[in-house]
Amino acid sequence: MLTNFDKIRLKLAVSKNDFIKAAEIICDDSKTTKPYYKMSDAFITLGNYFASENYYENNDYLNKILSLKPDSQKAILCYHLALQNANPLAVRKLERYYYYGNGVGEKNIPAMKAVYELGASLNDSYSEYKLGKLYYKGVYYEQDYEKALKHFSRSFVLNPDYSSYYLGTMYEKGLGVQKNLEKAFECYQTGAQVNAKSKLRLAQIYSTQKLANAFGIDLNLTLAEKYYREYCEFLKTKKENKYENKEEKIKQYSNIIKDMKKERLEKLKPVIKEVKKQNKTEKQQSFDLNFIPER
Repeated sequence: MLTNFDKIRLKLAVSKNDFIKAAEIICDDSKTTKPYYKMSDAFITLGNYFASENYYENNDYLNKILSLKPDSQKAILCYHLALQNANPLAVRKLERYYYYGNGVGEKNIPAMKAVYELGASLNDSYSEYKLGKLYYKGVYYEQDYEKALKHFSRSFVLNPDYSSYYLGTMYEKGLGVQKNLEKAFECYQTGAQVNAKSKLRLAQIYSTQKLANAFGIDLNLTLAEKYYREYCEFLKTKKENKYENKEEKIKQYSNIIKDMKKERLEKLKPVIKEVKKQNKTEKQQSFDLNFIPER
């Protein structure tokens, strides 16, 4: 564990070597219980020690555990060291500072793009996905669907969870690639285990006859209901500031689920009626047979 002396060194740390020494201490200590622990993990841990108070729900964490004051610049340096030591988790950590501007006053998108590119060189699916979004949205950089497609495709191959919706949308609308609804549906379906937007798109396709026909599949209200329900559950876990009109959307999709249930019941009524009629006939026949007199 870090001694009081080590903590003092960290408070005064100004050079890269200071942080490397601290990471070595953390790494050596952690290996007693976690043999797989690496220096890159130690830099993440060290960065977390210095992470801005905005990062933690418990603002007293740093003072109570390590007596270290939050320092965004030191946290950033530690996360960069983690990335240089091939730990892609640092990409998400640095995103809080460069992309969202937490603890540093303002965003730094060029720096964030460089971080994403470094992450992509480590075959990090998330980094490829975020590079794709930069070119897809065209907010900070000129919109370029071909570059977006390239990064979304790489991300999808590494892990379909992140980019399945955007890649599916590009194939569905023919953005930067020839329109291909079969591939679009495959992307949505592959990512639907985790990707909420893919779930929503599948729900819309399965519940709309026109869309189902276009994608060459059968209308399936059971699956549509499943995906709408899962998307609603996803929205419930998210903060309102990240998903505008969250409550309205949950209400909207919940009403769609109710309407689909009614529609399914209406379609089943003739079948239920026929089954009841058949059961009644069989019972009547059985009753009549019981009363056949013996000879």
